[in-house]
Order: sequence, then structure tokens, then C-alpha cells
Amino acid sequence: MIASSPCWDLEKLSGLFTQAGNIALKYFEAPPTELKSDQTVVTLADKEIENLFAGELDRPAGNSYMIGEETIGKYPQSYINDALKSSCCWVLDPVDGTAPYSSHMDFWGISLGLMDHGRLIEGAVYLPRFDRFIATCGDKLLCRSLKTPSDWQIFELEKHSLGLAGHISLGQFTTRNWGYSGKNTLFSICSCVGSLYLLLTGKVIAYCGDFKLWDIAGMLPILDRAGFVILSTGKNNPPLSGDLAENMFELQKPERMWRVKSPVIAAPDKSTALTLLKNFYLAKPTTEPEK
Repeated sequence: MIASSPCWDLEKLSGLFTQAGNIALKYFEAPPTELKSDQTVVTLADKEIENLFAGELDRPAGNSYMIGEETIGKYPQSYINDALKSSCCWVLDPVDGTAPYSSHMDFWGISLGLMDHGRLIEGAVYLPRFDRFIATCGDKLLCRSLKTPSDWQIFELEKHSLGLAGHISLGQFTTRNWGYSGKNTLFSICSCVGSLYLLLTGKVIAYCGDFKLWDIAGMLPILDRAGFVILSTGKNNPPLSGDLAENMFELQKPERMWRVKSPVIAAPDKSTALTLLKNFYLAKPTTEPEK
């Protein structure tokens, strides 16, 4: 297996994701929770998983940095600047979909992306309730089980049997602020990883959402290798770039730091994305986006 970076060691990462999955499942029946300052939920599993990854990956002296959802706010701007210039910067969401996780629902996962000089080049996600670990490796897309030893396999994509009439998954911002004039069934799952896993496995035809960098860091390289598209709903609908230099994520305003500048729609192809996007409209005045 040839990755695009010597940092991307899938055997080592498999071990970390296995431990992280065990932590998440240990608390799954009744995870201790609290509210953060933005009124979103955080659990003890989020904190323990982030500490686990940080212990292995956050080593600035060795040119390895980590942007993690639960800890990045504790670091000075100098650390962030160095991280974005590094050839080995990890972007972690310890539990993407904390709301469904804390509500004992299955659609949540652990997400990790690797950035090289501010550009996402590799990604991996693990959905413990389905025991599905999906990871990029160069131009390949691989998968395996982590609960029981298994060999790597090529990840097989699935298409939604209903075509353009397929179901659509929505994030919280689009659920609260957009209307939809089409007849597709709409789901609000509140997990970028969970929604995009459903897209890759043919259970939904599209995902519309607004999120921060760590929510998409594992899945963006995966969707790229799969040939799927993620289009911005901004002017001319450019594809969402994993290169932060292309200015599609907010890196200046503290109140919106790390958030995608415009909501996106992800679909198997551009034609599907644009066709479905025509059915969406602004249902009420825009408020501050929430994951």
C-alpha cells in the first residue's frame, strides 16, 4: 500500500481507530454529557478519544500537529500557523455526530484527515456501530473490519436504487433554514460522517450541510477518491476544496473559525447535485449555522 505521505501509516492508524471505537462503545449505552459554550453536546468519549489521538499524533517537536475539535481552542495562533505549514497536520473529529451518539443512534463516526501544507491529502473514518473502517491510500479507497482481524479490501461503492427520487440527508443548518420543493424523503441525521457514509453506500442520493473542517476532514479525501462531488452553494457552485489556500473555509473570523463559508451539497455526480439543488430555497432568514 502506497500512501501520499510517510505520515499515513494505515496499520498504526487502524490500531488507534480500534482503541477509539472501543472507547466510544464503552460509553454508548449512557455517555456522560455536557454542553459546550456554543450549546452543542460533548461527551466523555469525545474527550478520551481526542486525548488518545493527541498522545500519538500531536508532537510538534517531530513536525506532527493535530487540529482537534475539542482541543484546538486551547492552542495559540502560532501553533495553528505552524500546523498549517507542516507536512504532517492531523485533523480530528473524535465523535462526528455527538448528538446521535449521545441519543443512542447508530449514525456517528470517528474522522481523521491528514493535511500537507494546509491541503487535505488522505482521510479515514470509522463507524463503530457498523464496524466499517474506510481509508484512502494514495489513489485507492480501502476498507476493513476492526473488531475482528480482517484483510484490507477495495471499498465497493453502491448506487441508490431510486435514482433522482432517492432520499436526501440534511445537516442542522439546512434543516432549519432551507425549504425543499421536491418530493424526495428528507432525513436530518446531524452527522457529516454518518450522512456521507449513507451516500457512499447508496442509502441516500445527496447530503446538504454546513460544517467545520474536522467534520469533513476524513470524508473529503474519501469522496474525492470515490469520484463523488461536493459542490458549494456559493456563486457558480465550485467544488469544495481540501486546500485551505482556496479560501473555502473561514480562517479569520473567530466566531466562524474553521467553518465552510457556504453550505454544500454532496452527490455521486455534478448533474445530480445541481438538479437536486434547484429544489432547495431559503425558508427563513439565515442565522448563525450550527453543525
